[in-house]
Amino acid sequence: MKQALTIVIVAIMCLSVQHANALNNVYTSEGRAEFNSGCTDITACNYDVNATVDDGSCEYTSCAGCTDQLACNYDASKLKNDNSCEFADDPCETCSWSGSANPADGSGTVVTDDSDGDGICDTYDDCTDTSKCN
Repeated sequence: MKQALTIVIVAIMCLSVQHANALNNVYTSEGRAEFNSGCTDITACNYDVNATVDDGSCEYTSCAGCTDQLACNYDASKLKNDNSCEFADDPCETCSWSGSANPADGSGTVVTDDSDGDGICDTYDDCTDTSKCN
């Protein structure tokens, strides 16, 4: 009985390994398993849809940046927001590209039009947006 139980356990283990291999491999027309190494994390910048075995190459920064189109530093080439967006959200602030189209390459910055630092946008400041100067 003990020997039969051991054989059953070994058989189950073998089937489990074969099942795991079947899920992680791509088989050639000859029936051989073909391993495709690469990044298998769908949230990574370099996710490889054809990878069947994770090789530890996943990286998460090359596709991260400001993805909010209303931000001064919006970058259309970025796929993941990294919370680096900068907004001209004060009456004395403008985007560096104000008056023209957002370059959408991440190069834009917030410009403070309060050049004398008194917290008021007025005629004593070098305002890039004269409608903000009182």
